[in-house]
Order: sequence, then C-alpha cells, then structure tokens
Amino acid sequence: MSLSAPAAAGLTALVVTYAEATGVSPAGLTPELITALVAAYKEIDKGADMSTLTPDQIVAKISKYLEEEGIDLAGLTPDGLTAF
Repeated sequence: MSLSAPAAAGLTALVVTYAEATGVSPAGLTPELITALVAAYKEIDKGADMSTLTPDQIVAKISKYLEEEGIDLAGLTPDGLTAF
C-alpha cells in the first residue's frame, strides 16, 4: 500500500490524535508503520474470521504481518498496536 506524502501525513495525524485521546503513547508510530498497519487491517478486513481470537492473538497476527513486510517495529508498544 502506497500513499502520497499528504495522505500519509493526514493518516499519521489521525492515528496519533486517536492514540493520545485514548491515553496511549504514539511514540514509535512512523508514517511507514501506520501505513503498514492499515494494510494489515485491510488484510484482516478481507474476510478473515477474527471472532475467535483474543486481543493478544490479534496483536501477534498483525505483528507477524508487519515483520514479514519488513516494517521496523522498534519503539512500538503492544498498547500502541492495540490502540491502533
């Protein structure tokens, strides 16, 4: 998934604002990571049955996807991922 610079900036601002509003530190959320998180969510949204997964299993599934895509997860906390 590739976004233009203005779209990536807007998405980043939206996610950071949401994280702050929910009391989660947005530290570690880069535009590249946020874009990859959106791509991971879209993969899940394509019909994968997530109803039987626990929150920890969902975090693990998304983390695995991001790692396979070569996204640097340094600085991203589990709470940050869950908030996203």
